[in-house]
Formats: sequence, structure tokens, C-alpha cells
Amino acid sequence: MYRTELTYNIFSLLSIPKIHTDLLWDLSVLFGSLCILYFGFIFFFRNRLSAKSQNISERRKQLTPIISNFLFHGEDATKEENYEYVELKVEIREFIKDPINRSILKEILLDLQRDLTGDARRRLFSLYKDFDLHLDAFAKLNSWRWEIVTKGIVELTQMQVEEAYLQIKKFINHKRSVIRRHAQIATVSLKSEGIGQFLDTTRYPISEWQQIKILEILRNKKDYIPPSFGVWLTSKNKDVVLFALRLIRHYNQTDTNASVTELLKHRNEEVKQAAIECIKEFGIVDAIPTLMAAFKKSKRDTRIFILDAIGT
Repeated sequence: MYRTELTYNIFSLLSIPKIHTDLLWDLSVLFGSLCILYFGFIFFFRNRLSAKSQNISERRKQLTPIISNFLFHGEDATKEENYEYVELKVEIREFIKDPINRSILKEILLDLQRDLTGDARRRLFSLYKDFDLHLDAFAKLNSWRWEIVTKGIVELTQMQVEEAYLQIKKFINHKRSVIRRHAQIATVSLKSEGIGQFLDTTRYPISEWQQIKILEILRNKKDYIPPSFGVWLTSKNKDVVLFALRLIRHYNQTDTNASVTELLKHRNEEVKQAAIECIKEFGIVDAIPTLMAAFKKSKRDTRIFILDAIGT
């Protein structure tokens, strides 16, 4: 009997409470209203974004042919054509007072610069600065958000704004690798002396990708006269020494033979091996005694490099 009473008490505790029917209806109406509002908001904002996107697309279509006319406007143009050119410039200045139009114009110029060369590309860079779009990029450099700073550096580099050199080179040793990497590329790209500034000041490792990218920039520089990269063979940064050796080999700077040979006494095995590769490529016969002396103190892999260099 005690067990039966206990079981009854337990089932009494577990019994489902009664809910008033009106409350259930109220909850259903509330839930249904919330669903309608939710899907209504989604529909409204989706249509709004779609309309905005279409509006931007139409404005872009209007601007693109006008910009093309600017880029191919020659010095031999007639008086009437020059007058139309000035008029168009005034109209665009008014047009880009609207932030959306300004952003669209900037995007068009950034897209076009990838495909243009020669005079047309130089005119595009000039147009970018004429409309003061570079000032927007300069403002990004002062942002506290790293992604905005990066966008500013990339934009100024792509549009070859040399005036940005002094401000961008300050980011060479930035704590964020993304900013640092783009600042290094910008420094080398914007000025011929940028490579020296980069090698002099960088404190961080230089990745293989970064070296290849910088070397590509230097290759594409017109009438570029490289400095003597032997100056950086005494750098405390191992990666600077390795990159300097790579550049010495690329530019065939045989006047640095003595400095390259001295690196056989370097404490870093990777530097030694890179120096041996350089000695082998340049055929530095005077380095053979130093190679022989370094053989005893070197590790197994470096000894293989030395034997290969002597045997060649």
C-alpha cells in the first residue's frame, strides 16, 4: 500500500500542467506574426540590395565609356575636342561628389590599370590623381583597422602614387604580416631606392614568395640600375643576406666575389650553402682555399655543396 501511494505521488509530480486554450492561440498568433515580419524584412532588404546593385551597374556603364575617352584623348586633338574634354572633366568632378559615384569611378580605374600599358596607363594614373582619389587612399593609411590600411597601401601601389612612398615605408616592420608584406612590395615598387630602404630596415624573415614578388617588380622596372647588393651581405638578418645573394646572382654582380667568399665563414649553414652556389655559378677560383678550409667545420649537407662546387 505504501508503494502504491508513493507511485501515485510520483505520477502526480510528473503530470503535465494544464494550459489554457486561449494562451495557445495567443502564442500561435504571436509566432505567426513574427514569421511574417521576419520573411517580410528579408524580402524588403533583398529587393533593396538588388535595386542598389542594379543602380551601381547602370552608373558604371555610363562612366566607363567616358573614362575611355579621357584615356585616349591625344595631344593632337582639335580645339573643340579639347573644350569637350575640359567640360567632361568638370562634369565628372560634380558627379563624384556623391560617395557612391566616387567609389564606382575608383573601381573602374583600378580595373582598367591591369589591362593598360604605355601612354594610356600613364594617363590613367594622372586621371586618378586629378580627381583626388589618391587622397581617399591616403586617409585609409591612418585607419586603426588593418584591412583598411592594407587596402590603402595596395591601391596607392597599383596606381603608382610616388608621393605615398615616405608614408608607406613606415609600415615595413609593422606587427601585422599582411600590412608589412604589402608595405614592403609598395616600397620597392614606388621608388628605385626602395629596395635599399627595404633591405636596410626590415627586421622580419623574408619569405620565398616575397623574394620572388620583389624580384619580379625589379625586373619590370624600366631602365633600372640595381645597387651593389654586396653591401647587404653583412646584414644581421639572415634572410636579407640570402636575398642579397639571390639578387647578386640575378644581376651577375661579380664585383662582390670577395664578399661572397667571406660568407663561407658564416655561422648559418643555409647562408654558407647559398654562398657556395653563388661561388659555383660565378666560377670563383680564388675561393677554393676558403672552401677547403670551410669543409672541416661544416655539416654534412654543406660539405656536399662544397665538394660539388670544387668538382665543377
